Parts: sequence; C-alpha cells; structure tokens
Amino acid sequence: MIWSTPQPDFARLAAGFGVKGITVRNPDDFGEIDHALAVEDRPVVIDVRINGEVELAVSWEIAKHLSQGLSGKKHLS
Repeated sequence: MIWSTPQPDFARLAAGFGVKGITVRNPDDFGEIDHALAVEDRPVVIDVRINGEVELAVSWEIAKHLSQGLSGKKHLS
C-alpha cells in the first residue's frame, strides 16, 4: 500500500475567500500570473506545484519569474 498525502488546492481555497487564486505547474502559466498581478487590486494567491517530475532549472525559472513579477508590489509584513 502506497501512502499519499492529499494536496490542497490553494487556488480554489483562495477563490472561496474572494481573492484570485492561480495554480502554476510549469513556466507556460506565467502569463496568467502577469495578468493577475497587473489588474487585480486585491491579494493573489499563487499555488506553485513542483514535484520530482519537474527539473530544477524549471523550478528556478518559476521562482525567478515570481520574484521579478512581485518586485514593486506592496507586500504584507
């Protein structure tokens, strides 16, 4: 028997709280993030799904893109 832990869908959870939620599985999903960060005037939850099937270089590109997209935005302390 293989034990698996259920993975919560944080994008859907965010929507339940009335904010934008986006799930990122690969770099092709950046467009939706860029758009949401440009137009949303409320919080945006970004659920980054990375598992053993994603190469480290791709994971790094996702992290780098997110940090660049968030620069200049107001952050909660």
